[in-house]
This record gives sequence, C-alpha cells and structure tokens, in this order.
Amino acid sequence: FEENLEPSSMRSLRECTNEFLATHALLGYGDDENSAQWLCGGTVISERFILTAAHCISTKALGNVSYAALGLLKRTDPKELWNIHKIKRIIPHPEYSAPSKYHDIALLETETEINFGKNLLPACLDTGTNKENIAEASGWGRLGHRKSLADTLQVVVLQKFDDATCANHFPPHRHLKHGYDSEKQSCYGNNGDIIDTCEGDSGGPLQTNQFKCQYTVVGVTSYGKNCGIPGSAGMYTRVSYYVPWIESIVWPEETEERKKQDNLWLDNFEASHNMAANIRILVFALTFLCFVSCELNLQEDEPCVTNGLNGTCVGVFRCPSASLTYLYANAGFAREKYNYPELPDICSYRNNVPVVCCTDCKIPDTERYRHTAIGPLATLVDTTGPVAWSKCLEYFQRLPYPCRHQGNFELKKIWKEDKRCHEYKINIALVVGGRSAQRWEFPHMALLGYGDDEKSESTQWLGNVSYAALGLLKRTDPKELWNIHNIKRIIPHPEYSAPSKYHDIALLETETEIKFAKNLLPACLDVGKSNLRTAEASGWGRLGHKMNLADALQVVDLRQFEDKECADLFPPHRHLKHGYDHEKQMCYGNHKEIFDTCEGDSGGPLQTNQFKCQYTVVGVTSYGKNCGIPGSAGMYTRVSYYVPWIESIIDNKYSPDNVIKSVLNKQSSSLAVERAGKMAATKNMFLFFLLTFLCCVNCQLGLDEGSPCVTTGLKGVCVNVFKCNSAALTYLYANAGFDLKEYKIPALPEICSYKDNEPVVCCTDCDVGQERYRDVAIGPHGYMVNKKGPVALEKCFEYFQKLPYGCRFPGYFTIDKTWLHNSQCHNHTFRTGGVGFAVGGRDAKRWEFPHVALLGYGDDVDSAQWLCGGSVISERFILTAAHCSSTRLLGSIQYAALGLLRRTDPKENWKIYKIKRIINHPEYKPPSKYNDIALLETENEIAFGQDLLPACLHTGAEYIRFAEASGWGRLGHRQALADTLQVVNLEEFNQAECSNMYRPHRHLSNGYDHSKQMCYGSRFEVIDTCEGDSGGPLQFGSTSCYHTVIGVTSYGKDCGILGSAGMYTRVSYYLPWIEGIVWPEEVEKRKQKENQWLEQWLRWN
Repeated sequence: FEENLEPSSMRSLRECTNEFLATHALLGYGDDENSAQWLCGGTVISERFILTAAHCISTKALGNVSYAALGLLKRTDPKELWNIHKIKRIIPHPEYSAPSKYHDIALLETETEINFGKNLLPACLDTGTNKENIAEASGWGRLGHRKSLADTLQVVVLQKFDDATCANHFPPHRHLKHGYDSEKQSCYGNNGDIIDTCEGDSGGPLQTNQFKCQYTVVGVTSYGKNCGIPGSAGMYTRVSYYVPWIESIVWPEETEERKKQDNLWLDNFEASHNMAANIRILVFALTFLCFVSCELNLQEDEPCVTNGLNGTCVGVFRCPSASLTYLYANAGFAREKYNYPELPDICSYRNNVPVVCCTDCKIPDTERYRHTAIGPLATLVDTTGPVAWSKCLEYFQRLPYPCRHQGNFELKKIWKEDKRCHEYKINIALVVGGRSAQRWEFPHMALLGYGDDEKSESTQWLGNVSYAALGLLKRTDPKELWNIHNIKRIIPHPEYSAPSKYHDIALLETETEIKFAKNLLPACLDVGKSNLRTAEASGWGRLGHKMNLADALQVVDLRQFEDKECADLFPPHRHLKHGYDHEKQMCYGNHKEIFDTCEGDSGGPLQTNQFKCQYTVVGVTSYGKNCGIPGSAGMYTRVSYYVPWIESIIDNKYSPDNVIKSVLNKQSSSLAVERAGKMAATKNMFLFFLLTFLCCVNCQLGLDEGSPCVTTGLKGVCVNVFKCNSAALTYLYANAGFDLKEYKIPALPEICSYKDNEPVVCCTDCDVGQERYRDVAIGPHGYMVNKKGPVALEKCFEYFQKLPYGCRFPGYFTIDKTWLHNSQCHNHTFRTGGVGFAVGGRDAKRWEFPHVALLGYGDDVDSAQWLCGGSVISERFILTAAHCSSTRLLGSIQYAALGLLRRTDPKENWKIYKIKRIINHPEYKPPSKYNDIALLETENEIAFGQDLLPACLHTGAEYIRFAEASGWGRLGHRQALADTLQVVNLEEFNQAECSNMYRPHRHLSNGYDHSKQMCYGSRFEVIDTCEGDSGGPLQFGSTSCYHTVIGVTSYGKDCGILGSAGMYTRVSYYLPWIEGIVWPEEVEKRKQKENQWLEQWLRWN
C-alpha cells in the first residue's frame, strides 16, 4: 500500500449487508492485533489462503501485513466479533516488482485453518469464462479524496471499459512502463457519475454475483488516479490470467493430481456429498448404497424392461437422460420442484456406478456426462477444467444454508412412438440478453398471418393481416396446437400515415372471443408511471441482418437510452420528418453488445415483468436501422401516450373499472378477463393483449384466506398481502414502478385469491399477521413513508410527480428474504438509503440545487444586498432562518433570487420574487438562537422548471449521518462572499459533542437543545458553513431529482476551525407549524380524511 497512490472505496452507492461479508478480509499491519492499522482488503479463496494485491503486502511505516479480519461488517464492530487470523506466509507474484503495477497480485497463507460458516465463505475465481460487463467492487477504503476511512463495508457497481478506453486512462508512466496491459489487467468505472474505488480499497475484490449464492472474483483492486472523478476508472489485476499460479500454491495436490487423473470430481463426489449432507437438506440420496434391493440383476448390454418399456442395460453415464437425472438429483435439485424424469430401473452396479435400464433412442459409446458436475444455477460444468472451478463447485456444495435461487433448467424425455424410444432435451435458462423463450413464459404473444389461407406455408405477406396465432412457442409447433383467430377489424391510429413512423400503433379485433389458459393470458399496459431502465423485447424476427427468421420465440434484455442519444440515433429523415419524438417514442438497445430487435419483430412488445404472472407492455416495436450493430438502439412506440386512445376504442363494458370490479369480486371473473383481452394491439407482425389494470386471475391458486398452500415448493399459508410483510413490500414497490429484477426485489408469491379488492398470497414469512406496511406509500428514492404522516411529505411526493424530466436515479433500497431452515420460514429485512454525496467542499453544478434561494435586502432590486439563504418549499413559500428576516442597516428581506448558480450571472437570468409576508416562528426572540426559523411568502406564484424546484422537508423518520450544506456565504473567516454556490459535506456530531461545543451563554440561555437543534461539521478537516450561509439548507438527496432539507443554517463560532461544527435548526420539530401556514387546506382535509393519499395512489396504479 503506497500512501502517494490512490488505488482504487467507493463513493458509494450503498453500504453492504451480510451479502458480501462471507468472502471479505480486512488486512491489519503491526505487531499487536489490538493496535493494528487496518489498511487493505482481500478475498478468502480457500481454508488457508486470502487473495490480495502485491502492493498491499507491506507498508513503509508498519512493515508487512500481519493479520486478516474475516466476516465483519463494520470497523466499529466489537473486537470479540472479529474473526482474526495471523498471517503465516506472504507470497507476492514472482514477477511483481514495486512500484510497478504489473502482476499486482499476492496470496496470504493463514497460520490456522479458516472455519467456514454462514458469514464466512470462500469466493470463486474467474477462469476466463466471465463475460459480464458489470461488476461490484467493495471495501472499507476512504469515502472520498482525503476523507476518512469507511466504517461499514462499502459496495459500488462499476461498468467494464473497453481496451481502448483503458489504454487512454492508463498510458505509459513510471508505474506502468508499457501502459495498460489488457491481458493481465482490466479497468472498470462509471462514465457519468462519481462512482469509484479509493485509497484503502486496494487488494479488495472486483466481483460478479452471477451465481446467486456465491461471488466470483474477476479482479483485484490495484491502482487508480484521484478517486471520485466523474468518468474515471480504476485498474484491477485480471484474476483469470493468474489462475494457474494461484492453483499451484493454494491447491498444489489437486493441481498435481489433475495432471494424472481427469476424474477428480467424480471420484471424490461421494465423500464431498456425504459431508454436504450434514449441513444441508439431502433431497435425493442416490449414493452407491441406494436401491440395491431394487436391482434387476442384469449385466451391462443385456436387454431389460423399465416401466413397461424395452431398454438396454448400460452404465448410467452412457444413458444421457439418466446421467442428467443422476447428476441433478445428487446436486440437491428436488424432482418435485424441477419435474425432471425419474431414474430408470437399476440393472446392477459396475465399479460403484449404477447400470440402468436405458430407453434413450441414441445410446452412445462415449460417456458424454462422465466428467460433468452441476454447478450454481444448475449449470453443467466440465470437471476436467481448472482446479479453481472444481474448488468453487466444492464450496458451493458446502453452503450452510439452502440456495433458494438454484437456477432454472428443463430436462425432458420425449417418447417417439415410431422409434419406440425416448429422446431427451436439456435447457438451462442462464443468459441475460438474446435467448430462446421458454414455453408459457410470454403467454400474451401472438404471431400474425397474412393471406387468404391460414394453413398456407407461403412466406409471402399478402395484403392485410388476416390471422393471429396465439399460445405458441415455435413456428415448427404442430399446426393443430396453434390457437388461430381470424381478424375481424383493423384499427390503426387515426394520425398514422405510412411510411411515417409517428403514431405507429394499431389495434386488432378478433372475430371470436379469446379463451385464456395457462399458455394464453393478456398483458397489462404501462400508464406512464414506470421509470424502469431495462425491459425485454420478444418476437420471432430474424436472428440477425439477412439471417433466417427465428423458429423459437426470442427474448432480449435491453436498456433505455437517454433522450439525447435517441435524438442522435434517429435524426430527421423521410420516415421521421421531425426526428425522434420523446413524448410518443422511446429507444432501447445495448451500449456494448449486439442485443437488438430485427426485421420481423415489428409490432411485438417491449415489456417489463413486474409480477410473476403478469407482463406490462411499455412499447411497441416500431423501427430501427440494420439490426445487430453494437451500440445501436431500436425505436418503440410509447404505449402510455396512447392509453386514452386504446381505452376509447375498447367498449365501456371492458373498461378498467368494470373489469376490476368483476374480477376482484370474483363475479364472472373468467368472462371479464377474456372480454377485456378481446382487443389486441399493433399493426405489423405481432399481437399482444391489452388489459390496463389486471393482475393474472388465471394464476390464482383458488384458495381462501387461512388455507395452507405451496409456493415455489415451500409450504405457506394464504393471507392478505399486507399480512405478509415481504409480499407487501414487493406489491408496493412494483406498483410504484420499481423494476423487480433491477432492484433484486423478491417475486410476489403465488396468489391464492382476492378479498376486498386485495390479493391473498401464499405467504412463507415467519411473522405472518402484522400489517406493518398497510399505511405505507413508496416515495421518491424508494423511501417508505406512512401515508398518515405529515402533509409536508405528501406535498413532496406531489412535487416529485410533477418533475419536468425523468428521475434517472430512483434510489437505493434492499429487500431480502432469508430462509430459516430450523423454522422452515422466511425472515425478511428492508433497508433504504440515499445516493452518495460529492467529495469535499466544492462549487455546485448548475441546477444541482434547484431549491436554494438567495435573499436580498433594500428598496431597489438593482442595489439590493444579497446576504442570506433559503429553500423553496412550495409555490409560495421559502424556508429560512428567523435571524435573517431583517438587518439593522437594511431592514427586512425584500427579495428572493431563485434558480441561479453565481452572483455574477446576468441579472436577467435571476428569477427574482418580491417578498409579500415574513412569518417568524412565534417563539423566536432575538438575539436568542432558539426557534431560529421563518417562512417567506412571495407576492407571485413560483413557476417550477428544471432549474427551480421545491425541496422536501425532513419528517424525522430516518437518521441522517451525512448531509450537505449549501450557500453563497464567505469562503472563510473574514474572506469574501462566494460567487458560485458552495457545497460542503458534513457529518453529524452526537448530542454530547454538541452540548460541549454550545454551552449556555447569552444566545443560548439553556445551551444546546437537541430536540430543536442539530450540529454538523467535520472532525478532521476544515469544512464548515460561514457568515452569509445563514438561512440556507442542510440537506440530503440526489443529483437530479429532489433534496430533503433536514436543517436551517443558524449559528456557529468562527468558521473553518478544525473539528468544529455549525448549529442548524431541526426542521422535523417544526413541521406542524410549517404545514399550518404553507398548506392550511391540506392540513384541514387531513383531519377529515386520513386516507387521501391512498386513493390517489390507487388511481395512479
């Protein structure tokens, strides 16, 4: 670790919970573990070894690394909870030579064996197969340039940069003689945000979580420039390059034996499986002592009969379907859940391997799956590959808790009557991006046919669309399985005019009613409340430019492009006279990979999968350039814009209100669903069904509240969704427009039925019954707020809904469901937080703080003195400090300048409002600093825009440790007033510290009052507010959506004293007073009707 370098800790998207603890190590330097300095990170990779960076093995001041603390979350955790291991041996890579950053990788061997448990598990090593472009870095490093080390383990999501970008970031210099080396190094960062690793994160892992229960380390944090620079990247040692070296040290015996014996995994399988059985549920005990009494007593190659079918006795690995059953059963995949074929009858045993009665059509001479193991997510892995991968699988078998997300695979045996034998098929759903859909996965899809004869095999498209084939997966499915409907009426949008691509949307009405079933269900329509950044497009279009049409329905994961990117991709031309129209169109694609829709996908849906049974269509595939160009995007008609037109065509009896009423009350629900899906949308190639406000009735289990039930193979009980806390959170966040996949929100359990307009779900929670989230609403940034709470928060939500642009950062929160094996139920946890703050004191960016006001004193606006700050909180009111309401020389506040960044901005750009009324708190008595808060009413209504938006008011519901203060005050003691709005990051001081700083005196007769005041500052740096910042906000929030004011700058000692803190009026204490003045009508309505927000919420969703 070199103090003059800032390798790459994260500024920080979020703090870590137990998810990462299992693999992480914090490295200590010094002779005594109690006084050791903990400065670098590492990753546990085996019972004896930790992976880290070579530059972390020693420091100039403290010598070599001596200790590794494992399984901890916070530096402040009690030391007795730290699992500390003494380092026995330090092994840097033999080609590492400091201060060079090549081969910056090392291994640490511990004196004692590491005991694995739920909070301590080894990570896997990437063997070069990882193709993901997103990874997570984690560590306890500094929270920013020259800031303090993190207490809690921090996690940041980073994007992989291409080789050319990395080479530009890291050209040749004294630490990199030949510049960036793509073979041995990789670089990750973020193109737009201040997201990075920092000093103190060195040696920690860059990891992916492609396997839900295990992390795979792809890089070791090595080197970087000053952390927190927008668009910057950190450099990471590429683990896959060094796997042979690591294996030779960590697993020398296995490495040597692998050279002699390819069959390492299977020979040791029985031993590892028996060990795993002690700590996890063994579903199928297909070990070598099982079923001996069931043997047919036949030898290999003899004829046999199993389940009444003729077969041949062969070794289990010569019978492909049987070998897969054998492997999946032994890997713990329950047949009841995954529905794979039974193992055939056993003829005998040979070399401890069963000989089975095989009915497969093709019995090969080779043993295709002999050297195969079942890895995480049901993957099939060659066990003759790298030792590191075998060890990863071995660790996975030893997880001390069941992995709930074991993967999704389909193993089928298909009887061929003409051949009198079985064919088998194995599908594993793993890949994100282009893939074949599974049967019934998209039950709303349709394939449209053109021509006079529905049975015609012609590929020519003749005239208008005539038929819709529903419920199919493949074009080659037997035609008798196609559910074909004649098209009765075609209704293009009235403003559509070919060949223009504006208003490219249509409805198709079928001649006969569509009968819904498991493979045929309607989709929902996006009504404009979705802010999701990812979606799936599906269709049977071409597999690439000038390639064949797909046989099986294809699915591709796409990301939303920004408006500017879309406008650049689709400028004005003959099909788009005015270019891209954001209001009516959207564009999705992939910035790095060849993921796209293609010719033949037109008219198909761009959809999100909020609930297990229900898709919401956000766009209609409309237009694109040649498909499959890296970085390209396709254009989609924005469905939400056209919902009124769609609803106007669907007959009133199919209206959402009538559908909801009939469905949720179970009155003719099946008929209502069928009729509601009668209208279908889109002109060109595919059909999907339109049902705006309907959850999938056909997915109901048909059970009443209180009935026992089974969901995903687990036993539960049917309860109202709000009595199942984990389900209630999913229900609320999904309806608030948060993507379940993107935010890793657990899926909604199976729906038992509906009662009183609310779903009854199959709940597996441990604490069933408490309606903890009944009165909760989901606000901006994912915060949960009590709907019966302050009016101020309701108004904040209202303003947020009126944002004139999309909020790109909807916030961070986690919802976890953990299976408790002993209790046989789920425990759920919820955590929410804001986004990372800027690094240190700095100039604000334009529009970054659109609520901040500069207050002016004097009779003439041109000669006014601008001396205090404030915060816009509504269309008429500004919040400030009471001591700012007037000055001795200039009198009372007369003006508020809004929407500006600099004092030197041209005055014509200042949005100046005359102050009509000044309302000090009734208990404010100058020069006292108690109750130092006031409201200013403007003469004219404030017009909101991108540069002028109200702030929210803190309700005291959550603890805010770090906050930002902003203002145009003095840049230091007796220095000039700032020209540009200044921002400073501050940390809360505790009550005792504040009381010591602010003892009783003439301005504070009783000293610091914690209930009405708060103090923030910096313990280690000269960071503070100063004269001229009074009245301005102390806030937290994001860079593009909204801010929440927690304090009003009130009072302090001489500014810029190291370790000092300023005093701020605590806003949450004064909310009732503020609400009574700013929103008196809403306060009165709240007294009469507490459930107002809920009704509004239901209308939105």
